[in-house]
Amino acid sequence: MSIVVCVVNCNRTFYIASDRRAVTGGVVRDDFKKIVELRPRVYFAMTGLAEMGLVIRDQLERLRNSTVTELLSTADTVFQPGPIRMIIMIAGQREEGGFFIWQKNNRGQVLAPDITETHIVYSFACRSELSQRFETHFKCQLETGERIANAIADTIRYASTVDESISREHDLICVERGRAGESEPGDTARG
Repeated sequence: MSIVVCVVNCNRTFYIASDRRAVTGGVVRDDFKKIVELRPRVYFAMTGLAEMGLVIRDQLERLRNSTVTELLSTADTVFQPGPIRMIIMIAGQREEGGFFIWQKNNRGQVLAPDITETHIVYSFACRSELSQRFETHFKCQLETGERIANAIADTIRYASTVDESISREHDLICVERGRAGESEPGDTARG
């Protein structure tokens, strides 16, 4: 199934990360890129059936010049409820500068947490029965004073020990707040 983690720190810093596991034709690979930049500072990520996610990603990539609102509306229309367990996430920086997280699962449930200037807001896309366990691990990392990027990476490594569909290998993108286009795109790290 895999895991995607998105964190916004006080609407100043944005992180999105995913593991790199994919199974194609019965072959397990740990080099699959699950996060794609749709437009500057706006990212698409997926868990579940890779082939289905790629179809959705391809449709959204054609909307590179669209607003965030248009991207989310299209994603909501394109990804309809169905029996295949899957989650898509679109997250990043809005045109006016603030960050957002939008997530939808195959049951049609949408999650769009309120981003505040005073709190860390996060979202996990993974198998629902394990989500709380991974969130608890992440929160414990933060409570011990771990930096957010390290807490995300450690949580993905931990998740890989609990769920064989999650790879220890991961991608992590970090974006500092600024108006879109003011500075370089997010830093990317592989672990």
